[in-house]
Amino acid sequence: RKVNLLEATLDQIATLTDIYSAYTTLDCEFETGNMQTLFGEMSEEDKRTYNFDVNRINWPEYVQEIHIPGLKRHVLKIG
Repeated sequence: RKVNLLEATLDQIATLTDIYSAYTTLDCEFETGNMQTLFGEMSEEDKRTYNFDVNRINWPEYVQEIHIPGLKRHVLKIG
């Protein structure tokens, strides 16, 4: 049983390594200027209806609380 658990854990680590290894060497910066311009030109009513103000996204929180748990649940099927 311990061997199976260890094997499953190693498989998960290998999968995560495959998914994220490319990101460890990238130096990317996402451009949001067009989104900000579009949002700035919208009426107040549309801003409330289609709230996609990228300046309000807390990226560390998003990655830790939404993105990673979503990957674990839906891609890796753990948790």
